[in-house]
Amino acid sequence: MERVKDLNELYNGQVECVLEKCERSGKCFLVQQSSTNVCCPECLTCSHMGTEHQNDEVWYDRVDPCNQYTCKDGVVTNWRNKCTNHCQKGVQIPGYCCRLCVLPYITSDPCVRCDLVMNQYYHCYRTACPVLGCAADQQFRSINKLVCFIHLHQIRTYCNDCKCCAECVSYPQKALSLSTSVTRKGFLSCSFQKQEFPQGKTVVIDPCTKCHCSNGTLLCRRFTCPSKHCDAARLFYRKDVCCGFCSITPRNCKVVFANGTRTVMEVMFI
Repeated sequence: MERVKDLNELYNGQVECVLEKCERSGKCFLVQQSSTNVCCPECLTCSHMGTEHQNDEVWYDRVDPCNQYTCKDGVVTNWRNKCTNHCQKGVQIPGYCCRLCVLPYITSDPCVRCDLVMNQYYHCYRTACPVLGCAADQQFRSINKLVCFIHLHQIRTYCNDCKCCAECVSYPQKALSLSTSVTRKGFLSCSFQKQEFPQGKTVVIDPCTKCHCSNGTLLCRRFTCPSKHCDAARLFYRKDVCCGFCSITPRNCKVVFANGTRTVMEVMFI
């Protein structure tokens, strides 16, 4: 993207207009309201505990490394990573959430990450996804598409349908009119998905996510579901329940009784 920069250069006695090339802000669904002195749009940042964080920035709790935070479209999302605990003799090292294993955890679950540590161990855990600034009908998750993470190439020869988190269908980069509503105590309200929430308001985004407006920043707490031991095709969700369930598959079984009679029973297997 190129925009005319408000700068004139004198070259051989002539005024020359210079185009400034802006970095692609396609990862931002919302951008900050541009001032007169800013040429390129900037991604909306997050404020948390007195620190400003950039869009897509990830950080961890200083005391509990299992607590992960991320900034996305001005919203801070927090969740607790769940360890796979797939090895019995793992090594616990300070600064890491889970025990480190010699072998990675092999699973078809795209939300399970196995990071290579010190070139000899795997730190495997199930993660969650950030709250998006776009409405639910504007979100999608890649299906039947080769979308791979770098860490998966180390343990798989191929990678299919391995996109854990949803994304916004399009990034219109509309300037966000930051809320100017101030409560009597001097706190800012929060803007989210074209709605405005007052200071201290708690909002339930989905069965797994609850958000709280704190002085202009929406802080969301998202529950991380455990990994399921079934194929994605057998995973289903119930209304108002956070985590999914593995469907039960019926199987026919022949039973022979002592008197020689036979019957066919339908037995359920998970």
